[in-house]
Amino acid sequence: MPRPEYYLCVDLEATCVDPACPANRVTDGFKPEIIDIGAVLLDSKTLEQKGEFQSYCRPVKHPKLSEFCLQLTRISQETVDDADEFSVVWGRFMDWMKSKGLKTQSQTPNFQLVTDGPFDCGKYFFIQFTDVSNMTFPSFARNFVELKREYKSYKQRHNRRYPKLSEMCAGLGLECSTTKHKALNDAKVVSEIIRTLLRRRGGGYVPSTERMRPVFAN
Repeated sequence: MPRPEYYLCVDLEATCVDPACPANRVTDGFKPEIIDIGAVLLDSKTLEQKGEFQSYCRPVKHPKLSEFCLQLTRISQETVDDADEFSVVWGRFMDWMKSKGLKTQSQTPNFQLVTDGPFDCGKYFFIQFTDVSNMTFPSFARNFVELKREYKSYKQRHNRRYPKLSEMCAGLGLECSTTKHKALNDAKVVSEIIRTLLRRRGGGYVPSTERMRPVFAN
């Protein structure tokens, strides 16, 4: 597999309910909606950061955030109330990608998505595009580098459990920011981890990609 020109490290935050609370289990047609998009762009050759993007989104199916979501993400109700709907934010995100030279409509994109795990593409993007916003799922999100698998293949090949971002940082000797569940902050952490893995594996190494598959687990 040839190396892409860029790696686009993406993290998403979405509406959620407390899975441990019986009264808040995902029932009555609840579908998570994206409320925060963060992205960091890396040049694949130099591994230098070439830009970053962040925007909040206003949910429409369940516009009022649960108390659990408010505490988890520390995103206020006022913040999402004042934000644009996902379709508008996605348009800005696409414009930003194009301004950075990313070929978003090509059958062979010149960039590769990098996410922490399978949920960003397989759950949050999938549900947002197909069930909430009724938009065409972007072809470039059908394949992505799954950071957890990439880390395990390098550091924890025989460990069945998939590591958290903080555990990957610790395993690589990196300092992680303490602000969790902020999309841009976590995207920056993802970019630092993949940058470190690529540097340690040498210039000729190309990360493996995963095929997007719908993931509906909480």
